[in-house]
Amino acid sequence: MGLLAEDVTIRVAVHDQPMQGREVASFLFGVLREELGSIDVTGELVEGDHAVVFFETRIRAVAAQGLNVLELEGNTVRELTVYFRPLEALQLISEVIGARMAQQFGEIER
Repeated sequence: MGLLAEDVTIRVAVHDQPMQGREVASFLFGVLREELGSIDVTGELVEGDHAVVFFETRIRAVAAQGLNVLELEGNTVRELTVYFRPLEALQLISEVIGARMAQQFGEIER
């Protein structure tokens, strides 16, 4: 959390509107920690102010692969975009994580 900009922008594949701020990021990462299985980083690419982190995890009994695209400013993450596959995992993530985010922050426009 200390590496995130105070006004970090987070984009997830299941919502059109970006989410902003450390408070939202902290809650989102807490939910992900609770709902996803262990996250195994399988690779990373870093070039200049951009990084991509590849990972594998599970949501419930469904295997998932994902990647995080980070826009950096020095050692600070300014933007984070998260992608998941396959579609079955993405749908579960949308249902489970989306419901928890809506409880905390209200519905996010799709």
